[in-house]
Amino acid sequence: MSVLAAVVDGILDAVSQRAFRTETQIREFIRGHNARQVEKRYGLTEKAKSAMQLDDVRAIRIFVSDQEQTWLVVVSRMAYYVRDDRRHEEPLIETWGNVKSLLPADADENWSTTVGVLHFGNRSRGRYYSKELFSGESANVAVSRFLSGIEDEETHQTG
Repeated sequence: MSVLAAVVDGILDAVSQRAFRTETQIREFIRGHNARQVEKRYGLTEKAKSAMQLDDVRAIRIFVSDQEQTWLVVVSRMAYYVRDDRRHEEPLIETWGNVKSLLPADADENWSTTVGVLHFGNRSRGRYYSKELFSGESANVAVSRFLSGIEDEETHQTG
């Protein structure tokens, strides 16, 4: 690749990337996703429209890099893993299932100086977390507290 092509590609990457979603936007995104799922299954009723308020959705950011950030989102007893990749128009939602199945959260802090790996319940696949987001308390304690519904303002990360 020529130098000019590399420069042009770099400029296009820089100007075409969208901003990361904020915590409120991520919560609204999941709320909308759930509303669409309810509508598909049961039709759009007044009860379905008012079934979930934004306050019913909790989110905590667990990883951030130049290109993406990831969130754990809890709605009632369901947990979602949401990857907000700036190179894509919409975040990617992974449904994880029941919150209780994700407990306990266990952090492997030995991955690197800036990134660790969180393991959830008996799941074999770990997820990266940014150590800087959990400087006040260990990631496993903060994430377990979040999943359990016990929030501490100092450990709750906003975006």
